[in-house]
Amino acid sequence: GMHSLLTPLGAEWAGIIGLVCALLLVATQASFAAELADQSANTYFDAYADAVASPLPPKSLLLINYDQQWTSIRYQQVCEGKYPGVTILNLSLMTYKWWEHKRALYKNVKFPGTHYVPENSVAWRDGGFTFREFMDSNTKRFPGGIYIGGKLNYPNEKWGEAYETVPFGIVARIEPIQPMPDMPKPTDRTPPEELAKMQEEAQKIMAGRKAKDMQSFSKWAEDSAVAWQTILEVMPEAPPLEKYDMKTWEWTVGREFYDHAAERGAYLLEKGIELFNTPETAPAKMQAAVEAATWFEVCEAQDPDYATHNLKNLGLAMVHIVKTQGQAPPNGPHTSTLLEWAANHTREQGRDPVKGPAAVSQWKDYAAERFKSAWGDFLAKPNAKADPSYESIKGIYESVMQSVKAGGAAQGQGGAGGAG
Repeated sequence: GMHSLLTPLGAEWAGIIGLVCALLLVATQASFAAELADQSANTYFDAYADAVASPLPPKSLLLINYDQQWTSIRYQQVCEGKYPGVTILNLSLMTYKWWEHKRALYKNVKFPGTHYVPENSVAWRDGGFTFREFMDSNTKRFPGGIYIGGKLNYPNEKWGEAYETVPFGIVARIEPIQPMPDMPKPTDRTPPEELAKMQEEAQKIMAGRKAKDMQSFSKWAEDSAVAWQTILEVMPEAPPLEKYDMKTWEWTVGREFYDHAAERGAYLLEKGIELFNTPETAPAKMQAAVEAATWFEVCEAQDPDYATHNLKNLGLAMVHIVKTQGQAPPNGPHTSTLLEWAANHTREQGRDPVKGPAAVSQWKDYAAERFKSAWGDFLAKPNAKADPSYESIKGIYESVMQSVKAGGAAQGQGGAGGAG
């Protein structure tokens, strides 16, 4: 080792050189520690609070059940005067009996009981309120919408029969579920000609409902994109992983960012496939699939803990890009901003460059290859077998790969025959 290298120099020189090496090692460690300890440029939680609350419209209510979200936003609102149009409430604090004495602090919120309690509980019978009752009392009081960060204290309750959540930036918006329209109700005695009229009327009703759903989705897509535009502006980068590992609070900021970014991609893809399923709506479906794929690609490249189900969704987006008629549209301004934001990150920070086609015209060729690698990676994950879609994806993937292999073998035989 070092001792054997220094021994020929003599004891005195060996001691001096050994001391110098030790000092250099200490200095290097101190420099590295000082770099980690230097938090002078750490504004990640300021940016995080802005990213959560700034995109929310005026006259909004934000329900928070996540400690770092509550403390960071509460500080910015109370001490810095930010987000004046947003009312924030801490869901966990609302579960305590003493909350009834705090209700008067929130003049624009209607509390339909003393405090937030589980459904059909003793506390509910004694005057508490459920989440469903809270939503029923406040939905119309907040025209900007009601949003939630984190999870509810009491899951699996019946509020989900009347309300749903949709992704909106780094939170979710809670919206009333639109009831199905009344449909004609034929009986066994309905004459054939009357039955035909009822069927025609039912088709018109369903077409009208679908048109409204498409309009709602398009509005969500635009509103959500504007929200993310704000997020990307106020949060110019995710905390670098070489400085903030999962033991730090800063790491959770990046975790939340990429989780919600992938959620937006998943919702775009799900609704795009569901709503735009006719030849006439193929351009809208292609736009949704391409935009979703871009969000998935950003997350896959820059999130080291990219979830297994997101690999499945990435491959699914590519499949629909290949299958949908027409060419991919040019990137819109919001997608371009996302890619520019992602390009600010480096491998040194622990974030890789984003994959994608070299040009818009190459999306289909790119997707035809990319879905194979995405689904191949998905199927190789140990927890993929727990996914309900595992067997169907495996079947499609293996069928495609066998066709590719057979095609390659046929080309090889053709080439050999021609040479002979």
